[in-house]
Amino acid sequence: MDAENADAELFDEQGKLIGKHFGGPTWQLNDGKDDLFLINPSIIRIAVDFRKRATMKKCFFALRFTGVLVVLIMMTSIQAGSRSSDLFNVSMQNVNSLQGVLRFGTENHVPVGIILNSQVSLCNSSRNVSLKSVSIGSVMDTLLVGSEYVWSMDEGVLMVRPRNLPESSSYVLNLKFERFTGMKSTIQGLGIILNGYIHGKLRPTEGYAGDILQSPDSEQVGPLDLSNATVTQIADNIVSLGGKGVWVLYPVPENTSQIAAVRRLYIYGYSDDSGTIAGLSCDNPNAP
Repeated sequence: MDAENADAELFDEQGKLIGKHFGGPTWQLNDGKDDLFLINPSIIRIAVDFRKRATMKKCFFALRFTGVLVVLIMMTSIQAGSRSSDLFNVSMQNVNSLQGVLRFGTENHVPVGIILNSQVSLCNSSRNVSLKSVSIGSVMDTLLVGSEYVWSMDEGVLMVRPRNLPESSSYVLNLKFERFTGMKSTIQGLGIILNGYIHGKLRPTEGYAGDILQSPDSEQVGPLDLSNATVTQIADNIVSLGGKGVWVLYPVPENTSQIAAVRRLYIYGYSDDSGTIAGLSCDNPNAP
């Protein structure tokens, strides 16, 4: 029997069918969730540690076929969306570092996260960039040359941050939520919902209102349901959906009481917001 490609059924503790297995590590759950729990050994045993955004780190499961119990053990690390081994052609005229990173992400559908620092700008100087068949590392090294910014690939998301990350920015990015839920929406819409969570954490006695505007042709993603996740983890999940997108955290004041006074985090989708992304600068769009 080909266990990897065979169909199998997954049952809960009461013996109720809750999902099916298809080819490879593909499971379809009846409730649409990723979370799998330990099942009574008399029925079927399954323990799965899923990394979100279609990333599976460790998997141990037993499949019950008709009259046959097949045990599969998988110890693997699959990072969906990782582009570190791809080669790129880049041609840009008169772009600063921020514009170059944003354009590269948009044109190649690479999810991006950017942390801006008021003391060190990504918008100081412009240059022409022409590269052929180079790695993402070569692209980023060229775009960030002369700046005090560094880059990394974190779980499939291209991160650009100041060499010395301000404590105030780190504070916002490490805010943790016991549960984050976002309805089916656009990538920008999920970003607005995340901003509501941030505002509620910083100013729990105040309300928050945000407009989610979309056309019938807007790309719909989600819903999103994450547990014990930081702002960084949630933002990374959002920009890894659909045609992918970018999040930008603008400079955060050192005085924590002032953080929620102005929106700091912006999230955009490449499919719907390419024009807005192209026009972004190092100045917060909502700054007074």
